[in-house]
Amino acid sequence: MIRQATFLITLVFLLTTRAEIDIGLGHPPGAFFSLETNKIHLHCIGEGSPIIVFDSGVGGSHLDWVNVQSRAGEFTQACSYDRSGYGWSEMGIKPRTSKRIVSELTKILKIAKKEPPYILVGHSFGGLNMQLFARTNPKDVVGLVLIDSIHTEQYKRFENAGIEIPTMNTTRFLLGSKDQVTEGMPEEYKDIAYELVRSDEAVSSMFNELRNIHVSTQEISTAAKMPDIPISVITHGKKVWDNPMFKNMEEIWLELQTQLSQSSSKGKLLIADSSGHHIHLEQPELILNEIKSILGKK
Repeated sequence: MIRQATFLITLVFLLTTRAEIDIGLGHPPGAFFSLETNKIHLHCIGEGSPIIVFDSGVGGSHLDWVNVQSRAGEFTQACSYDRSGYGWSEMGIKPRTSKRIVSELTKILKIAKKEPPYILVGHSFGGLNMQLFARTNPKDVVGLVLIDSIHTEQYKRFENAGIEIPTMNTTRFLLGSKDQVTEGMPEEYKDIAYELVRSDEAVSSMFNELRNIHVSTQEISTAAKMPDIPISVITHGKKVWDNPMFKNMEEIWLELQTQLSQSSSKGKLLIADSSGHHIHLEQPELILNEIKSILGKK
């Protein structure tokens, strides 16, 4: 993300027991890697293989993984990144579809010399991207953790049910207060995370991803089939759509999450009883347990 000159706050990020990093908006942990048109921010900790790769939902940055990545880095290498236009990454080529995003991520991992195999972890729209990554690069992926992930059929199902709402993330980021937007994050991260998500670049990228969401779901639908790898689908247990206008949205969502878990013979569904949509911030131990489970099968 292009730095915001007026934002001067500096935070201390304790991302691992190995190091303490002084960080301001212009000095994030990790490194920048150049694509043809923009620079991408990638932050990796730990050592080992397979490498865990995280991707956030619409509007999110690598800070979304603060409750998971530091602990995951204790048992293998763990990498989070900011998609083009988010966090500290510069704006990228539009339209922002899953195919373009996966292509960019694949290039960045190669440039950064982060060699496969990978365990992919994706939240919401990031889960859609990681589904495509696994289908596109089946030999490079040994496991997939999908956290309240978008399903390719969900918008069609919602529309058929008379429900008009794009995603949970949209309302959270565009209309929410700082406390709503950063719910679940440690206090010391909240100011900087809120500044980043409200930037012009982030809002532009957010809208572009949402405008092209049907293109992205079609890209996954027409891709190669999912490899037969361990897939853990973790979905929210708390009702996030409790308004009557959302009708039977919760039932449709659970049905689709169940289908996602059945896309591999090694898939399973878990319900995060104490969480809403942002399970990785509210119950990070669930994600960590699934990562450990996949690592244990290697």
